[in-house]
Amino acid sequence: MMKPQYLEVWFRCPLESHDLPVAFGVVTACNPKGQTLGSADNERRTAELARHLEGRRLVIFPMSGGSHDGTHLEPGFGIVGLSIQELRELGNAFCQDAVFSIAEGDVVLISCISDNSVRIGTLKERWIQA
Repeated sequence: MMKPQYLEVWFRCPLESHDLPVAFGVVTACNPKGQTLGSADNERRTAELARHLEGRRLVIFPMSGGSHDGTHLEPGFGIVGLSIQELRELGNAFCQDAVFSIAEGDVVLISCISDNSVRIGTLKERWIQA
């Protein structure tokens, strides 16, 4: 079962919303298996994820997810060109409970521990310019 907070995610990105790709995934490496880590550990894991994605020569851009008020924020990446299954596998590789797929403005929460997924709204409804 996915945590209710995942259904309430807000995205932050330094890009303008009109500059985003039509379809991309969002993955973070923070707080593996839902366990809260300190900032140094999360920064190390985020750097490891960045190296992994750059090594695969994927198109990536900074994209964070968290609470609307920003009190909980997990830095991650928007990733272009991965299928739902590839996003799920990437999330699993970094011990994540869930990842996100955004296509034509729709946001889908994808479980990494089951085959479940759920549409949770539009990016426009969940977007904060960073």
